[in-house]
Amino acid sequence: MSEPSPRLVFISVKEVSERVHLDPSTIYRWVRHGKFPEPRRLSGRCTVWVESEITAWQIAQTAQPPVPRRGRPTGAMVKAAQEGANA
Repeated sequence: MSEPSPRLVFISVKEVSERVHLDPSTIYRWVRHGKFPEPRRLSGRCTVWVESEITAWQIAQTAQPPVPRRGRPTGAMVKAAQEGANA
């Protein structure tokens, strides 16, 4: 007996934008530059993303090292630096 195929869930650019907290124009630009999953065109005017691909992209982003913070250090950052210097 064959296993059921996984159910594909399609989401709109508005839903993608809300999930990843990016403007739609940024999403489309990142797609062009290969930094974001490709959408699927269901018809001439209907473009969607596969939900599981967006989720996988989000998980992959958490594997990236955090972006260094700019600006003035916070109190906690100063304290950690002082403790590191005293060790």
